[in-house]
Amino acid sequence: NLELAGEGALMSSLNAAHEGRMSDIVATIQAEQDEIIRSPHRGLVVVQGGPGTGKTAVALHRVAYLLYAQRERLERSGVLLVGPSRIFLRYIEAVLPSLGETGVVSRTMGSLVPGVSATAVEDPALARLKGLPAWAGILREAVRRLARLPERDQALRVWNRQVVLRRSDVERARRHAKRSGRPHNVAREGFARELMDVLAVRLAQEAGGADSEGRVGRDDKTEWLAEIRDSVDARRAINLAWMPTSATTLLRRLYARPEALVDANRRAGSPLRPDELRALARPRSRPWTASDVALIDELEELLGPMPDPGAARARQDGAADVARAQAAIESQGLGGGIVTAQMLAESASPQEGWAPLAERAANDRTWAYGHVVVDEAQELTAMEWRALLRRCPSRSFTVVGDLDQGRGARRPGSWEEALGPAARALEKEYVLTVSYRTPRALTELAQAVVARAGSPVMYPMRAVRDVPDCYSVEHIDAAGACDGPSAPRERDPLWGASQRAAQRAASRLDASDGAGAGRIAVIVGARRARTWGADADGDSALEERVSVLSAGAAKGLEFDSVVLVEPCEILADGVGDLFVALTRATHDVRVVHSRPLPAGMEEWA
Repeated sequence: NLELAGEGALMSSLNAAHEGRMSDIVATIQAEQDEIIRSPHRGLVVVQGGPGTGKTAVALHRVAYLLYAQRERLERSGVLLVGPSRIFLRYIEAVLPSLGETGVVSRTMGSLVPGVSATAVEDPALARLKGLPAWAGILREAVRRLARLPERDQALRVWNRQVVLRRSDVERARRHAKRSGRPHNVAREGFARELMDVLAVRLAQEAGGADSEGRVGRDDKTEWLAEIRDSVDARRAINLAWMPTSATTLLRRLYARPEALVDANRRAGSPLRPDELRALARPRSRPWTASDVALIDELEELLGPMPDPGAARARQDGAADVARAQAAIESQGLGGGIVTAQMLAESASPQEGWAPLAERAANDRTWAYGHVVVDEAQELTAMEWRALLRRCPSRSFTVVGDLDQGRGARRPGSWEEALGPAARALEKEYVLTVSYRTPRALTELAQAVVARAGSPVMYPMRAVRDVPDCYSVEHIDAAGACDGPSAPRERDPLWGASQRAAQRAASRLDASDGAGAGRIAVIVGARRARTWGADADGDSALEERVSVLSAGAAKGLEFDSVVLVEPCEILADGVGDLFVALTRATHDVRVVHSRPLPAGMEEWA
């Protein structure tokens, strides 16, 4: 028997109908949850928990606790919360404000990079390919190829003269720029400046503007630098030798020209096969997917920001303001006082209003957060972990997930494996074993079914509630519908059967909790979800009483009642998907099927 803190309040909370948003658990926190919330560990903490164990709520309460216990540190750096989907972030959005905390940036991996919107759906196999750690080397080689040596010396037209840019000039400037260790676009500034200086001196010397030792005066050099900036030939030659580019432009170019990707892969010594990389070919106009964003972030790190003429002018204007302020101080005999020229210049300049920390952090890709929370972390790839690690130099993470709910054919065997490059920061792993949400019969059913499918759970759970009549199976004769999951829903017998099952669930909730109370999910396989026009993002789960979702879209959410359509199709998407689908309900699961059920499901009916 389990001893539960505040058992009456807990059971009342668990039995209440859902309203489309996550509820606060502050009145029902259990001892094993409280230990995690107050964990003293400052490194990466993993919270492993099966469905309904309260791991997400624990993570949110841990954020609130850390913002209190480490306020001085975190109020300057902020907290990043990464969730599996936009709907999940909306689902939990009320919890932190209810605890008095608002300085948290919430993002999905697909929205992690400011200005990049991931709207397309990726093929799972391609998404896994894009997440492999080999991409770090491939992209590094692709960026290196942007710096090119010309084949020969080049004659350039500058004003009314010709000047030779030697291959050795470019080679020397390139060597100096790479030695700086700066990102590609940032290092280009020094590269271009060095070549322009070389050309300006050469032009001045050829025009007779040098002294007997070949030295050129500042004024002559400045005049020739201005002419070089206006020269089409000079700008083209310098750009071709060290091409500035943005992360999104380069990645689109690589996808559109897969042979360049294959070449970078070969140079990096990557284990990826050329045919795998050619499968990524796509037109430049195609929208981004979530799996592209980590690659864009990697390129942003390698490239740095694009040259910004406006920023350069602002720096020049700022320097001029400081010089004028210094002159004013000296003319009034105020030197040596507590007011500096910099302070005086800043006070005279119009200042933009200070944006809240969360807003500034959300718009700054390079922001260093004091703490990062990752939910459904078992789904992250190595490249996504690299993106998160660079956002938290202190390696202070709360990582929440369930390896048993992992999608795809192969799940990680441990959290060390799942964390990839973040595993070195792992300090403590907690395991939540009590499911408060899912009725005991459904918990045992889900664990038995995935075991029969060849993937027994690594972290067995115990449930605290018994709910009578929480599982039933209805067989539908769909012999006349030969299209299967490809059939339009109007011609699919399973569509009508699932809607009738959802209506019966709604009637039960009306009778037990009041008219319109509760939330119902119709969960289907990925292919049927597309043909039925299911809610790909799960947005309707917050607003509508009945939602049609794939198992992937339902992940992290909970419903009073679930109608499970054709479980064998969900199992074909992955054992983890079926485990998710069977454990979303707080009250009951009604199975509607026409094809044979996965082993174990019939026996529990």
